[in-house]
Amino acid sequence: AFGVSLTEGMLCGCIPVSVRHIGPEEIVSKDVGLLIDELDINKAKEAINTALKMPWDIRNRARFRVIKSFSLKDREENILKILNQLETV
Repeated sequence: AFGVSLTEGMLCGCIPVSVRHIGPEEIVSKDVGLLIDELDINKAKEAINTALKMPWDIRNRARFRVIKSFSLKDREENILKILNQLETV
């Protein structure tokens, strides 16, 4: 489950909070965000409060994770590859 809004928030310096084994763990990892073990409102509130207090170096790390992992060049190449495959069908 990949969320565009998640990466948009990270690009703006937001710290992502997600649920382990449900959310997009390929994007949210310990070095750029917070993962809670289960879907629990109290654990989520605690994690969000923690995220709001995190320093800018971690916020920048989250931002650069998105820039590195989902570069415009990579997305352009993937879109063109798909379009070329559609032309041959």
